Amino acid sequence: MYTPESIVTAGFYLPRKKRRAVITLTPLIDVVFILLVFFMLASSFLDWRSIPMQTSLPSTDHPKLSDDQPLLVSVSETRTRFNGQVMDVEAMLPLLHRRFAADPEAMVHVKPLGDTSLQVVIAVLDRLQADGISRMTMIRDRAWSDESEEGVHENHSAAEPH
Repeated sequence: MYTPESIVTAGFYLPRKKRRAVITLTPLIDVVFILLVFFMLASSFLDWRSIPMQTSLPSTDHPKLSDDQPLLVSVSETRTRFNGQVMDVEAMLPLLHRRFAADPEAMVHVKPLGDTSLQVVIAVLDRLQADGISRMTMIRDRAWSDESEEGVHENHSAAEPH
């Protein structure tokens, strides 16, 4: 019988078993985990909707709102006004629908007052759009209304003695 030493010495070599390279999966798992964390942090699962609006820069020639068609919604942090009357959004919806039934080309002008947060204004716009009112524009020009911004906000200092 032949021993391995005798075959090597006779000039013959035994075929060596090829070693398979060991590939570790740890770096691959690390990279996949890092990518997973990145995309989880970079993604947003919120329902992003847009509210189509007409926006324009303030100019000197303002289209005047006629007395029979003023649709001015003034929004502050604490209350909402429709043509100067304090009312909530739910109460103004039937009035707006009546105006749009009479004039489908009417436009609702939404005016944030003072330092009203954008979230409050967007909530009003979103509620109007959810009720089918799509013709809206947002204004930031004092010439559009006759009510002062200071008069809309509650004045807490008036109750204090001076």
